[in-house]
Amino acid sequence: FAAVIAGGTGLSQGTDNTTPLSNRGWEYTTSFAVSRDRDVQDVSIKLGITVVNAIDDQASVPSVFSLRQNYPNPFNANTKISFDLVDKAPVSLEVFNIAGQKIKTLIDGSLNPGHHTILWDGTMDDGQKTASGVYFYKLKANNQSRTMKMVLLK
Repeated sequence: FAAVIAGGTGLSQGTDNTTPLSNRGWEYTTSFAVSRDRDVQDVSIKLGITVVNAIDDQASVPSVFSLRQNYPNPFNANTKISFDLVDKAPVSLEVFNIAGQKIKTLIDGSLNPGHHTILWDGTMDDGQKTASGVYFYKLKANNQSRTMKMVLLK
């Protein structure tokens, strides 16, 4: 800014110098000339700015392999299934009926580490709609597996 005048006091910026101190902090120095009733005083302000928390790609990688409860549950038309992978891995996510028969393969391939969400529309591999009832979904990755129960209501 060039000048600020409030209540008879004028404030004008003299210098502005931004210098990085490191990759996580900066120093901001600015000088002002403050005048009041013809009396001028120089004021220099030095601020140190440090980044306390930064977004990092590694911060989004989960530390534990997990499978979450689908949402909504019970569901009507479709539901979301979420899970976390610690490492890149071959992954399978399959849906089974109450008799233990596989009715749908949602994922069969390699995925990167991170949080993943898959939508299931209540159809089988052949495209037919499933009936109301209890279903199980099983996640397998890196010699680990988790199974959860969900309910479809029509």
